[in-house]
Parts: sequence; structure tokens; C-alpha cells
Amino acid sequence: MRLSMLALAALAPAVLAAAALGGRSSLPSRFPATWTTTASVPAGITRSAGTLMGVEPSTPGTLVVHTVDELRAGKQLAYAYKELKQHRVKGGTVTCGGKSYTGPYTMDLSGKAGSGWFGFVTLPGAIQLAITHEVEVAPTATGPPSCREDSGTWVGNIPPLAGKHGTWTESTDGVFTFG
Repeated sequence: MRLSMLALAALAPAVLAAAALGGRSSLPSRFPATWTTTASVPAGITRSAGTLMGVEPSTPGTLVVHTVDELRAGKQLAYAYKELKQHRVKGGTVTCGGKSYTGPYTMDLSGKAGSGWFGFVTLPGAIQLAITHEVEVAPTATGPPSCREDSGTWVGNIPPLAGKHGTWTESTDGVFTFG
């Protein structure tokens, strides 16, 4: 049974938890380490680099952004849900995607930037994500970013990944890599 992206996002509260483990990856060899965001997103949904996005204001100047990415590694299909806490500032200088940007709106957040999960459609197991660093450049205070990079740690929560852990990155071109 294939769940819709919105149904997957609704499941997120059941699996959200911060993975405090880091270090060397223990991802089993049959699980691909590199995944690419697909470009297929339903019409009428806000899209940024293959990402479905929902934005809710939190405190003044702060947003909580919910994203769902559909990813592929060969014939394998997976979904990644992330809840990101953002505070974009007007101006500022950041490096994103290997380039230096000054404004119009930027963010470079380290620490607890958010959490999420990575679920496989055609493989057993699921992974919880802790987002520990996020860099973003956007044309507006609340719109989709023109450049975004995330990274953090992961921990498996369903066999055969239970207890396994490592790091992950997502580049601005939609490549999600487990380390």
C-alpha cells in the first residue's frame, strides 16, 4: 500500500524524536547511502526542489516549516519528513551550495534546528532524524528558499535498523546522503 505524502506527514508526530547519536554510520550495506529528491510533486502544492512545504508562524520572526520529500535510490523509494524551526534575518551572509550569499534573507542555525524521519517504501525499517545544522537563503521572509542545506544525525527505530546510527546531509540540489 502506498501512502500519500500528506498522509505520511500526518504520521510524523508518532515518529518525531531527536537522535542524539553521531559517529560512524552503521547503515546496513543493502540500504543505499545516497538518495535523490524526485521532481514529481502534485499540482497546486508549494514546491522547492521537489519538496512539499507547509509554513506556520510561531513567535514573531520565527517559522515552523514542515517538508516532505519523495526520494529515490535506483528503484528504491523513500519519504523524508522534516519539521524545521527557522528564524530568517534580513541581510546577513551565509555559504550555501558552495557559494557565498548576502541576503535578501538568510539563516545559519546550529544546535537543535528540527527533527523528522526517513521512511523506506520498498525496504524494511525507518530512521529518526535530528537536524543539527541548517543554512538557508530566501528571497522573502516566509517564502520557499532559493538555497537550503541541512545536516544532522540519524538513528534507526524499526528492525533491521533499530539501534543503528550515523550522520546525514541534504544538499541544496536535493541529494540526501547517509554517512
